Parts: sequence; structure tokens; C-alpha cells
Amino acid sequence: MSDETNWIVPYGNLMTILMIFFLLLYAYTYLTGRVRYEKVVASLAEGFGRAAPTKEVELAEYLEGYFSTRQEYLKNMDMDSERIKLVFNLPVFFASGSVGIKESAFGVLDDIFKIMHDLPNEIVISGFSGSSGGDEMLISAGRALNIGQYFIKKGIDPQRIILKGWGPPSIRGKDKSPDAEALEDRVEISIMREISPPDIPVSEKLIRMKENYFYGEYHYKKGDLKKSILFFERILDLDPSHWKARRMIKRIKKEQKKFKSRAEAGEKN
Repeated sequence: MSDETNWIVPYGNLMTILMIFFLLLYAYTYLTGRVRYEKVVASLAEGFGRAAPTKEVELAEYLEGYFSTRQEYLKNMDMDSERIKLVFNLPVFFASGSVGIKESAFGVLDDIFKIMHDLPNEIVISGFSGSSGGDEMLISAGRALNIGQYFIKKGIDPQRIILKGWGPPSIRGKDKSPDAEALEDRVEISIMREISPPDIPVSEKLIRMKENYFYGEYHYKKGDLKKSILFFERILDLDPSHWKARRMIKRIKKEQKKFKSRAEAGEKN
């Protein structure tokens, strides 16, 4: 073998080792569950000097332990790179065809509130209505709305909460078994994970976000809404889950609409 091709053997060995490593990680997901898999990934990221959102993994571990003694509440729990998803048994929260939260659900909702209150993450609440009858879309949306309002009254910033109501899914036409319809009738609460761009160190990212937030607030107080919104949008480019920047953008857009409507009314007069 010539000197020019000596690199082929070590390169081939490296690729083989990496392939085995990723196959082991893939198998680990099924043997231990998504939460432990994400914990391993976070640990590896930290080992290579990369920032890893470990607080979401710790939260998921806590939730697993919490619901292990309250299995009657939870239908399923899953975790991926985007969210921690809790799928709840509908009878615990709502009666069939109803949007009013049962008293039996207040305890678990209070515990979830305590867990999420100090986190900056967005919360997506999804209502699903399958076999309850009536206007399923309105029932689904009403269920999500009532849970969202419950958290807001407890003290969670409404800008962090996204509500979704879903109509009848396509599965009904294929499978009308009781198990399938029970899966349709459910409530999901997803805690969105923070996203950190891999090419920006955490320290540099935080400095950039603080600078942009400072200048965004400065121009907002000065009344220059166009400049202000640009700085808050830069924050979202760095961290799409930054709810304070998102809240400011919504506020600025509302004010811009008011100014525009006033200007148009003035032109008509």
C-alpha cells in the first residue's frame, strides 16, 4: 500500500466504530426509553464541550417518577428533541362531551403548574375529541382553553401558552374500535424544549441576546417600533423559545396596528 492511500484503513475503521456507536444509541432508545436516551445525548454533548439543555431531561425524569405512582392519570409520556409530551386519560379531566374540568383533575394540574411555573419554556395544550358527540372541534378547543385558563389564573404568563383544538382524525374511518376511539379522546400537554444553535457558544449567545434585548427595549421606550422589533427578532433567531422577546414582538405589532388604524381614520376625516 502506497503512502498516499495509508489513510484509507484508519478512516474505514473510524467509520465502522461510529456506525456501531450510533446503532447502540438507537437500540438504547428502545431498551431504556426516550428520557434516558436524551439524558445520554445531553451527557455526550457536555462531554464534547457543547451546551446541552439538561434541565428538560431532569424535568422529564421527575415527571416519570411523579406519574409512576399516578398511572391512572397518564395514558402516555414521550420525549424528543422538541418537546416533553404528556398524554392524559380523558375521564380524569373531563366527562364525555363536556369542557368543564373535573375536580379530580385539580390536584394533578396544580402539581404540573408548580413544575412549569419557574420554567421559561412554551407550553402547548391540545384538546382532542373523538367519540363524545356534538361539535367535536368546539369541545376540543374548549377543553384546551379551560386548562390554559386554569394555568393562567394560577400565575403562568399567557404568552407562554399555546392552545390547540383538534377535530375528528382520519383514523375513525379505518378503525372504530373502542381502543381507537379512546386514543382519539384525550388531552395533551407539551413542554417545548429550548433550542440552542450548535455553532454559537452559550456564553456568546447569552451576551448577544442581552444586548439585543437592551436595544430593543431602548428603541421601544423611544417610540421607534420598527427598530425595536428588529432587535427582538434577532433574539428569536438565536433562541426561538425566548418567550419574553416573542411577547414584546406581539405587543409591538398590536401597537403598530393601532397607529395604522388611527392614521387611516385621520385621513378619512
